[in-house]
Amino acid sequence: MLNTSFLVIFMRKLILCLLLIMPGVSFATTDAEKNELKRIMVELSVIEDMAKSAQQNREPGDPEQFKYELLLNDLSVIKLGISNHLNKTYDSTYEREPLYVEDRKEY
Repeated sequence: MLNTSFLVIFMRKLILCLLLIMPGVSFATTDAEKNELKRIMVELSVIEDMAKSAQQNREPGDPEQFKYELLLNDLSVIKLGISNHLNKTYDSTYEREPLYVEDRKEY
C-alpha cells in the first residue's frame, strides 16, 4: 500500500512544477516541447490510476482520510490545461479553477 504522506508531498511538488509551466503558455511550441508535454500527460494518467487504486485500498473509518477526490480533480484541471495547449484551444481570458493544493499553506 502506498504511503499516503509520500503521495501527498509528491503530488504537491508535481502540481506546483506543472503550474510553473502552464500560466505563460504560448502557441510557439516546439516539437520537443510537445513531446515532453505528451509524456507529462501519460505520467499524469499513471498517477491518476495510482491515486484511484490507493483510494480503493484505503481503510474505512480512518480518522485522517486522504481527499482523493480533490487530488483527482486537481489532476484533471492540470491535464485539461496541457491538453488545451497541445490542441491550441487555450483561451488566454479563461480563469482556471483554483487547485486544492494552492489553498494549502504547509509547503
